Amino acid sequence: MEFLGCPDRDGDHIQDKDDACPDEPGTPEFQGCPDKDGDKIIDKQDACPDDPGIPEFNGCPDKDGDKIIDKEDDCPEEAGLPQFKGCPDRDGDGVMDKVMNALINRVLHQTTVALK
Repeated sequence: MEFLGCPDRDGDHIQDKDDACPDEPGTPEFQGCPDKDGDKIIDKQDACPDDPGIPEFNGCPDKDGDKIIDKEDDCPEEAGLPQFKGCPDRDGDGVMDKVMNALINRVLHQTTVALK
């Protein structure tokens, strides 16, 4: 017997008395608690336990580095502004780029149709 009769309910080789998460298998690094996504934030303290993130955002990712976590970012692949839910306004005109691009494309399409 590994622990001379002392319990290890989750089978992670950490005695329950020393295991901060005795019902979930984890690692010694985290006192027996799991970290499914490998971001060094234990799952019970990780707001996004299935996606690697950073401590600043409680374990949630921010792929584009704009300080808006991906699950709340409408443009998670491009750095943007909080007032546009993470979408960019590169020319600073107060209209987010994807809206401006859609308007330009609509005008160009309507102009092309009108010229035919």
